[in-house]
Amino acid sequence: MDRLALGDRLAVTAVAGAATSSSLLMGWTHRDATAVRRFVAVTYELDGGDGQANTTTLAAAPTRRTLRASAGHYLEVELYTYAGDLVPAAAVAVRDALAAAAGGPARVVAVSIALDVGLYNPHPAAGVLIVDGLRVSAYTTAVLPALAHAALAPARAAVGLGVVDPLGWVWRSVAVAERFAGGVSGWWTTAGRLIAAGSRPFSSDVGEL
Repeated sequence: MDRLALGDRLAVTAVAGAATSSSLLMGWTHRDATAVRRFVAVTYELDGGDGQANTTTLAAAPTRRTLRASAGHYLEVELYTYAGDLVPAAAVAVRDALAAAAGGPARVVAVSIALDVGLYNPHPAAGVLIVDGLRVSAYTTAVLPALAHAALAPARAAVGLGVVDPLGWVWRSVAVAERFAGGVSGWWTTAGRLIAAGSRPFSSDVGEL
């Protein structure tokens, strides 16, 4: 994850027997190599070695993998047992069927909580990507996926026009807004203290408006 760069192409589908499709990385909502977080560790099994067709007379042993995701990160489900086709990692349970990258179900065999270092959430234009053999969403429970995807429509259009960092202005705008809000909050706090102390927040020699 820490070697990805804006403009890189991320795999978004890898169905067995078909060409892998990809989508441009257009930004991040989290990219912190030092963040320490609790993650949901989802261990799952794939039949016949990563879901590929078995060409031998003996069945291949199931492949077991583990995906770690933040509690609110959406994963794709193979069976429509939830509203829509997404489920937050915190709601995944043993025997659930998640969507494997190569097609078919990935059967969940264990779910636990793990402490780990590094917090990343890349956003390809497609809104989905492949992580540790599973199809996952780029969105979380912080915003409804449909709303988040719609809000990023201008950024996807910019990517189509060749813009490498279409979300850069968003994060810069957010940073400016946060600084402005912090300044207003600080001024208001100072003014409130002066008023409470019986003073006026402005010099009296300025005159009345």
